[in-house]
Amino acid sequence: MNWRTTGILFILLIVVGGYVYWSGRQPATPEPTSTPAFAPQPTTKFITGLTVETVTRLDVRRFEDDSFASFGRDLDTGAWAQTTPTATQVVSNTMNNYVTGLINLVSRRTLEEGQGSLSDYGLDAPAHEITLAGQRDGQTIHYRFLIGATTPSDDAFYVLRQGDERVHIVNKLVMENITNLLDKLPLPVPTPTATLPLTATVTITATLPPTVTITPSP
Repeated sequence: MNWRTTGILFILLIVVGGYVYWSGRQPATPEPTSTPAFAPQPTTKFITGLTVETVTRLDVRRFEDDSFASFGRDLDTGAWAQTTPTATQVVSNTMNNYVTGLINLVSRRTLEEGQGSLSDYGLDAPAHEITLAGQRDGQTIHYRFLIGATTPSDDAFYVLRQGDERVHIVNKLVMENITNLLDKLPLPVPTPTATLPLTATVTITATLPPTVTITPSP
């Protein structure tokens, strides 16, 4: 190997080494982060501080015909009864299930103020009103909901909560379980009544002895 070739290799070695050194001192390029196609929608938990054991009353009203029903729950026994329009015993387990669904209800989506008008969601003239009352820290608190139209998919309602100007999209079944109480009560199954047997007619036939003729003595 001559001196010229050696010199060229030496220069190449210096160039490569310098590039490697320069590359190592450059800041690392951050990995691109993917942006979700749809941002998560805000949701809302409606009822806090109440359990089914502390609920005392449930009211439901239909505005179309002004139908109204009120149901009370005894805090000591846990028994439910309709108090208006009639005093009627109802199935407590069914009522507890309906109320538990309402207590655990979370909006599927919450629309911020300004996203349409109330008439867009049927809330300028709502169909139903639901009020739940219960005890918390020795005081009675109320939660009131106005129910508007169904969503285009027909599986949810547009709802307003008292004190909240936002429109919420909520599960349709939970609300329908309660509004249907206006037309169909969960009544206890009546206890069967024992049927007494019919009275039997007994006929007794008696056989009389033959007639004896007595002839008087002369």
